[in-house]
Amino acid sequence: IKNTGVKLKPARVTINLAPADIRKDSSGLDLPIAVGLLAAYGLIPTERIEHALFAAELSLEGELRSVRGVLSMTVGAKEHGFKEIFVAPGNGSEALLVDGIRVYAPKNLRELYDFLLGKAELLPLEVKPRASSDMEAPSADFADVQGLEEGLEKGMEKGVTEVVLNMLKKKWPRQDISEVSQWLLAKIENLGKMHQLL
Repeated sequence: IKNTGVKLKPARVTINLAPADIRKDSSGLDLPIAVGLLAAYGLIPTERIEHALFAAELSLEGELRSVRGVLSMTVGAKEHGFKEIFVAPGNGSEALLVDGIRVYAPKNLRELYDFLLGKAELLPLEVKPRASSDMEAPSADFADVQGLEEGLEKGMEKGVTEVVLNMLKKKWPRQDISEVSQWLLAKIENLGKMHQLL
């Protein structure tokens, strides 16, 4: 905060991360702690952040850095009634996979601070349309998804397949969804064969 140019009065500060029984091991807590501290000092109006979620690591210079799990955070934010989420620029496209919530990706804490005070403009991110040449073959590989093998069976029970298909529809809006469905099912089938080999 100091390197961002915001001056805080010297004081002893206690940051409560209750409930204690929930594990907290993500550097993504940096940004919400900083914003909460600024609000506690009265430097940010609390009503401005009541319906917003913050998730990003902060460098010593106040730059926002990417963290893991932003997609699930965004889904949870929407389910709990949040209207907007603030993430690092590197996590913006991931958060955009969730409809119905505004996604902002400020470069640093100062830019976010000025925006929350109404001193600067920060536009929400928008989904960029893909060129037709990019729609011929999916560039993403579900093998790159961390924890896919462990969570697939449990996720299927909760209807994650439908969510993934909706995400694919959004990514390739002009592609026949039946082709996308076949591609996804083939991935799941191959994953099942891998489990049998193991």
